[in-house]
Amino acid sequence: MGYNVSAWRVYCYLAGQRRENVVRAWLQDERVPAAQIAVFQEKIDTLEESGPEMVPGFITETPVGKDIYKMKIKGNKGMKQLRPMCCRGPFGPAEYTILFCAVEKDKTLVPKDAIERAQANLGELKSDPSSLIHQGERMNALIPNQNQNPYPNPTQSIDSTLRKNLTAEFQDKDYRYAYAESFLSTKIASQIKTIRQQREMTQAQVAELMDIKQPGYARFEDVNHSVWKTDTLWDIARALDVRVNVSFESFGSLIDEKEHFDKEHLERPSFADDPAFHDKPQKNYATDSDLAAIHRYAEETERMAKAAGIEIGAWNSVSGAMEYLRQTAFCQQMPGGADMVFVSKMSVGGELHSGELRATVQDQLHFGNYANVVYIDEARMNASQRQLKVG
Repeated sequence: MGYNVSAWRVYCYLAGQRRENVVRAWLQDERVPAAQIAVFQEKIDTLEESGPEMVPGFITETPVGKDIYKMKIKGNKGMKQLRPMCCRGPFGPAEYTILFCAVEKDKTLVPKDAIERAQANLGELKSDPSSLIHQGERMNALIPNQNQNPYPNPTQSIDSTLRKNLTAEFQDKDYRYAYAESFLSTKIASQIKTIRQQREMTQAQVAELMDIKQPGYARFEDVNHSVWKTDTLWDIARALDVRVNVSFESFGSLIDEKEHFDKEHLERPSFADDPAFHDKPQKNYATDSDLAAIHRYAEETERMAKAAGIEIGAWNSVSGAMEYLRQTAFCQQMPGGADMVFVSKMSVGGELHSGELRATVQDQLHFGNYANVVYIDEARMNASQRQLKVG
């Protein structure tokens, strides 16, 4: 597989003249244990890898103050309820910035002016964009500060970076078990929501089939919900017309799962649509969610390319396109196992056709039997790409 650049980034505000990472300093001041840091880090990693819709309940859907949203990291008995304050952006559409951190006790933020202080830091950040750093610095003290460039290299694989970080962090037994448990909760909640949406059902409709109220069901679609009973999972499975599968896995497989954690990999057909029991042909075309993801990837690629000093040009030849692909293109696994190549800000001339470029991509970048080449002109998606079969 080629380069895989994440659609989303999480940044941390750097406070004061010392440019101190507000998250790391707060975690140290509050003496948050490694196990809870692991839970926090897992949610951030999943958000970056897969987008906010894959961590439902982690960030409030509506602001808690002007431009400020609240992150929720549940603490088990004896642990603090962590509530970092963040904003969307403020410099790009596919990013969040953590501005200030608080805890919640008896439904009250501590300190009480956490939202106002987050807003003040946001104002400072807008006047001085250098006051942030990419979360890739990591929150865990097990990973030394590396003073990273806040804008990662556009050709750096986030998958390989995550694998490297987790290899170091997982040496701590408590950390790796807490991270794995957190990801399991994330995966279950996200898959329940994904399959419900795939069925075009509301929470209330699923709740009715389970003979419970909608608020009672809603907690199953929250990544902070961590107490799962087998009987409950089977009730949900019956309502969604799927089965439950429980297995024991190695820690290495967790990284592989995170690298392919998206809606397409979580969707499951109902029994009526299961190809194992029917001869219905499978549709392997780009979906509306693919189009939305492509748009975000295009904007992120352009921003990171500019930050790295890579000029984004336009070519009408295969050779020019291939050079561009080597520098700024990246892939996303598609339904059916095919690769999709996203090409941002590329104008396609008469001699460069989708079939020709697809063949060249397969040849020179060694993708699979099929590569779906998507052209994005001036960050606007060409809807005709729907017609390119990807499986």
